[in-house]
Amino acid sequence: MKSQIDLLDQNESLEKGFQLAYLISQDRSSAIEILSRALEKLSVQCHREKRRFYWRYNRPRRPIRRITRQGLDAFQWLIMFESESCERTQEQSGSSSMRDMLVRYIKHLVRITTSMSAFYTCVGMNRLLYSYSTAETQSAFERVTQRFPGADQYRRAKKMLTSQLRERFGESVETIKTHHGEIRFKTLEDQNRWRELVAECLSMFSPWSTEGLCKHFTHEMEDIRSRPAGNVPTTNPDAQETIYCHVFIEPVCRSNLLAALSFSCPETRLALPKFATNEERGGGEGNDSRGRRASNLSAEEKALIAGRLSASKARRRRIRPRSVRIVVDGRERCGIDLTTGRQLQIELVEGAKLIEIRGRDEKGDLLLSTHLISYAREAFELSKVVLPFQDGQLSLTVSPLPSCSEGIRGLLTLNFKHIFQMSWAPLLAPGIRFAATQGSAAR
Repeated sequence: MKSQIDLLDQNESLEKGFQLAYLISQDRSSAIEILSRALEKLSVQCHREKRRFYWRYNRPRRPIRRITRQGLDAFQWLIMFESESCERTQEQSGSSSMRDMLVRYIKHLVRITTSMSAFYTCVGMNRLLYSYSTAETQSAFERVTQRFPGADQYRRAKKMLTSQLRERFGESVETIKTHHGEIRFKTLEDQNRWRELVAECLSMFSPWSTEGLCKHFTHEMEDIRSRPAGNVPTTNPDAQETIYCHVFIEPVCRSNLLAALSFSCPETRLALPKFATNEERGGGEGNDSRGRRASNLSAEEKALIAGRLSASKARRRRIRPRSVRIVVDGRERCGIDLTTGRQLQIELVEGAKLIEIRGRDEKGDLLLSTHLISYAREAFELSKVVLPFQDGQLSLTVSPLPSCSEGIRGLLTLNFKHIFQMSWAPLLAPGIRFAATQGSAAR
């Protein structure tokens, strides 16, 4: 695991990850904790991502199902995912400021949209972070991707994203209904005050693998669709989808796109929601419209993180679990007894992303493996992964269910099977003795 720390450290990605965690948490110990948990999940996920790359290259004409993340983008996404538990702890204590809540809102919106596709990213940025219309959002997406979803797909995507944001932030945000019947969040009065913070967040949350893309932007968009960004190969459709996400998120590219479409500039269309915080209730202003940067990780902190990851890796090698727990997006859903063959089924709601397999040893809870859920054509995509254990295999299958009025649904099927291993020694020994006897007789 130390080699993974060194690899990230060589291209300054470890420090970048720490600064991202600190931008969200604004607390050094929390940022180190977030960074460590993200690295641990990255260590048990990357090999599966490589298999998805193999699938892509051998089926290049199949449509984008879910963005397959390169190492840096996976690292970035997992940091945003892991920050939520720290965020909720701060929110429950009442110590979160308006600045904190706005950063979390932008981060959560980017995380849930980029995990699905550039289409959801375009809808989320234009309809929920900014106040562009459905028609304007449609024009932007078609200009960048040359794909043409119907208007009803845009409305449905916005409704789904709004529901997820309401679930995350609960009563801290207030919703209103427009005269067209559209549900929107009640917005802050002084949007201009937060322009720099929004730009800082979007720059940090834009996919890291696309850094340097902005210089390739042209008004005709051909360069965006054909040029590589840094070392991102455009022959890879996942990398191309990530580039599209960059255009919709990154402030410079986004402004250039909207200028090419003759839309009003993003700064005048911000639609940040108004959060109910102790600061807001007390009328405090506070000069916190930009994030504070932390000092770099020390050698001792890096060694602490590396030691923690090495210890987890060693525990995974030793563990012989009799049961495991299935956790979906941080919530435990069921447990499976590995001493008997058994099948379980769990219903998945729209937007479910990350499945974790967790066990327990003498030191406590331990992450064993992860699986990212993918989507296709606004439905759960059929996918399967098999995880080996000491005397059996646990298969996870995600399959779509028929859509209903409450949204799309999926089914997670878990099946553990024992593998009976036969020892060849008792069978081989007589054969060896027979051959030896024949050899002696021949002499």
